[in-house]
This record gives sequence, structure tokens and C-alpha cells, in this order.
Amino acid sequence: FVNWTDDRPGVITDNRISQNSMFSGFNASLSYSQLGDQKSYTAAAGADLRYYTLEPAVVPSNFYGGAAISTRLSKRIAFRGSGNFGYSPFYSFGSFLLPSSVNEVRIPSSDQNIARMDTYTSGGSATLFWLLNTRSSIYGGYSLDYVTTPNAAYKVFSQGANVGFQRQMTRYFNLRLGYGYRKSEQYVLGLPYFNVHTIDTGVGYRRPISSSRRTTLGLSAGSSLLSQGGLRAFTVTGDASLTYQMKRTWPTGVFYTRGVSKVGGMLTPFVTDSVSGNISGLWSRRFGFTRSGGVSLGSSALLFQNTYDAIYASGRFHYDLSRHVPVYVEYVYYQYEFSQPGGLAAGFPMSVRRSGIRGGLGWSTPLVGQRLDRQ
Repeated sequence: FVNWTDDRPGVITDNRISQNSMFSGFNASLSYSQLGDQKSYTAAAGADLRYYTLEPAVVPSNFYGGAAISTRLSKRIAFRGSGNFGYSPFYSFGSFLLPSSVNEVRIPSSDQNIARMDTYTSGGSATLFWLLNTRSSIYGGYSLDYVTTPNAAYKVFSQGANVGFQRQMTRYFNLRLGYGYRKSEQYVLGLPYFNVHTIDTGVGYRRPISSSRRTTLGLSAGSSLLSQGGLRAFTVTGDASLTYQMKRTWPTGVFYTRGVSKVGGMLTPFVTDSVSGNISGLWSRRFGFTRSGGVSLGSSALLFQNTYDAIYASGRFHYDLSRHVPVYVEYVYYQYEFSQPGGLAAGFPMSVRRSGIRGGLGWSTPLVGQRLDRQ
């Protein structure tokens, strides 16, 4: 493995993420899923480690895991819940490039490490749905997200609840009427907490737009009222997607998201516009390609004036030596830059640029049940 880096020192500098370096790595994961009409359950856990030539005496390791369940409690009542956890010896600022979800197992991304700090993450959500009829339902939910590090400026605890009503007006069009409240606390002395009132009077639209049904368009819109330290701001939020199935083994898609994010190291919330895309496919039964990337533009919403731009891209070629043993070559690029230090914790790197190329060998096999073939 080879990794080239060019970034400014973080809160705690570390040669492994601030200098050109070679490394070798190992990762392992275990997943389980049980899918059904009335109940679905998934769980996963994993770990990875890297050996850097710059500091051979230290082998940093990441650990992560999570589980989710979806079930019908009765004919009209359904429940969905999830939880996740993770640990990394480095702090990473990079999840803003793609929409994050507490329903997913979060895998630490070593490519986006910016500072040497032990970082623990955890989160979860629970939602209850009550079906009024075949078209209408009401829902209520709660979620939390917790990031803790030795540095208080990077420690964040967020929690929120929401209730609402939704109705499928037509086959492709739905209406939502709801309200949500989320509070985010950062453990910096004198820094007021930040909260978001979400007025979810939005619409959703998703339908195929071609006769072959290979192209699908999705749209959703809403609004949010932000407040922090007596200041308030209003913003429109939403998302859009366009997916296209070129062939059975060649899916592709473009996604847009506008939302409000608050992460450790940033002392104020940011309104973020992100565009991401992916394409993958098989040229033969054994040889395939995967590419993904995203561009994000953000601006501070309250207290401070600041902006940032960010880019992430990766491309991978893989070849299956056998059904269970793939080899691959991958290139990754990661970059972000803030216009000024306002609204950032002391020592937060204002800019990071990193690229690398690596190759590897994998192995996977089912332990119980049936193996799902890769697309």
C-alpha cells in the first residue's frame, strides 16, 4: 500500500497522516442478516489495522459494529430500530460528503483522518409507525448521536425527536406534515448549544421516467429553523436522486442533498450542499469496476462566518481469482479547505489534501445460510 499526504498539522500531529508513507493493512468483518415480510434483522461488526513504515512500533486499529431491526408489532403498527458504535485512534472529518444515517453501520475511513485523537462514536434510532389505512400513516421517532474524544471541542452529543403524518397521494407522489426537534451540545465552555426545528411540510416524488423503467427520479423537500445563542436562521432542505440501470450489472446514480450538519471541531452548524455519484459494473464474470465521488459546499449558519469546499473520489478495479478470493487495485483522493479559521476549534486543520493508491487481496465465505452474489 502507498499513501501520499499533504496536509497542515492537526490538533495532535502524527507522521502517519501528515507525511508521505507506505503501509500495509488488514481488515476483517462479520455480518448476519435475516430478511422476511414481517421481520428483518441485520448485524455487522469489524476491525482493521495498519502497519506504517514511519512508526513500525505502533499499529493503529479501528473497531466498529451495529445492528438494525424492522418488524410488525401488529396489523397496523410497525417498528424500526438501530444502533451502532465505533472506535478509531484518529479523528476524521469527512462524513459531510455523503448523507449520514444512524441506521447504517459506520465504517471508520482512514483516508479522512486529520488528527491523532482517540475517537469513540455511537448512535441509534427508534421509529414507530401506525398505519391508518392503505394510504395514510402517522409516525414518531427518537434518535441520538454521540462522539467523544479527549479534546472537549470535538465532543458532540445530539439527540432529537419527530412526529408526523404522511399520505401517498398517488403512486409516485406523497405528502408529509410533521415536526422535528434536534438539540446538539458541544462541550466547550461558554459555547451555547445548537438546535434545529424541522417543519416537515414537504412533498416526495419518485417514479421511473423511461419506458424501460431503468431510469428513476426522486425528489423531496422540507425546511428547518436553526437557533444558537439567541440567533436564528431559516433554510430550505431537501434531496434529489437520479438512478439509471444501464445493464443488469451496471447501476449508476447521481444524488443531491441539502441539509444542516454539526460535527466535532466545528463550533457552529453548517448548511451543506452535496452532490455525489457512483457507477459500478462487471465487464466479465470476474473483472469489474467501481467508482464513486462527491463534492460538498458548506457555509456557517450562525455565530461565525465561514465556508468550505470538499471533494472525495475513489476508483477500484477488481478481479476474482475464485468465487471467494478477489484482488483489487484502488485509487483514492480526499480534499477539503475552509476559507478562514472562524468557527473552528483551535488546531483544526483548515485544509487537507490526500491521495493514494493501493492494492490488495481479499477472502470471503458464508458461515451459515446462503451467500448473496455480488452485483
